[in-house]
Order: sequence, then structure tokens, then C-alpha cells
Amino acid sequence: MKTLIQSLWTALSMTLILGLAYPLAMTGAAQVLFPAEANGSLVRGATGAVVGSSLVGQDWSGSASWFQGRPSATSGDAYNPLASGGSNLSPQGRAYADRVAASRLAWEPRAREAGQTGPIPGVLLATSGSGLDPHLDLEAVLWQVPLVAKARGVDQAALEKTVRSHALSSPWPWDPSPYVNLLELNMDVERQTGKR
Repeated sequence: MKTLIQSLWTALSMTLILGLAYPLAMTGAAQVLFPAEANGSLVRGATGAVVGSSLVGQDWSGSASWFQGRPSATSGDAYNPLASGGSNLSPQGRAYADRVAASRLAWEPRAREAGQTGPIPGVLLATSGSGLDPHLDLEAVLWQVPLVAKARGVDQAALEKTVRSHALSSPWPWDPSPYVNLLELNMDVERQTGKR
């Protein structure tokens, strides 16, 4: 009986400490030290309403006036955070080749119309590992500048300057390529041009 009581007391104590006290302490510390990150790195628009998270990509393909990210590999709705994951398609497989070809066909008419003659960056044709990547390589964003400038009717040089002001350096020494958070960039472009 003594062993049973000790076991129950240990189980109850550990449940209270590790199941209640520790999570509450960590949640409280996170709210004090890193409130934005602890609440999902939410981004608010001009009205104060939440427009997204800086950590989760969004589907910008509905309009040519937005900078667009990598295709989403999530099942169902594009950029569905509940279905995060890569496509697991083999680069040598037919399904992968078909997906890349479909992405290329979607970009080519816009590129031609805007006078963009350079090759379409590979990151705009293939999905990311998570399927929810909110960032894009700076070079791929700069490739889109003529397309977005034409769609919005704005000066290409000014738009390129805005893009470059959003460039971030990679924290990893093995990936020196600068990148851009597309939600923050598109919100800034909307503020500057006054167009949705």
C-alpha cells in the first residue's frame, strides 16, 4: 500500500509540475520576453486587422499586382498551414516535371507581356520543403519587378528600390543569398502605390 501511495503521489506531483506549472511558466516567459513570436509573428494591416503571419506564406496568385512566392505543395487550399509538408515528388519523376511545366506555363505569358526576357527562376517553379515558405530569394523577387511594375503602373526603378530595402541576409553561412519576406514586401508596395 505504501508503494502504491508513493507512486500515485509521484505521478500527481509530476503531472502538476511538468503538465501544468512548467508549461505555464514557459508561456508566461515567452509572453514577456518574445510577445510577437509567442503569438504567431502576426502581421497587422493599416486598419490593425491581422493580415497574416510573417512565418507562413500566402497565396498571391490571384492578382498579377503582387509579388508571388514559390508554389505551395499543401493539399487542398494553397498555403494551408494545416496541411504543411513537401510534395515528396522525385525530381526525375513525371509528376514533378508536369508540376514544373505547369508553373512555367503560368509565368510565361505575364513575363512576355512585361518584356521580361530572362529565364524564370527555378524557385518560382518548384515547391519548398514545407509548402508554406513565406520568403523568396532576392533574385527571384527582382525578376518579378517588371511584371509587378507593369500590373500596378508604377516606376520599375522605384519598385526595385523598395524590393532591395526589404532584402534580408541569411543567418546561415552556407546560404549567403539574401531573401525577402513577401507579406511584408507586398504590404509595403500596397502602402506606397495605394493599390490593392
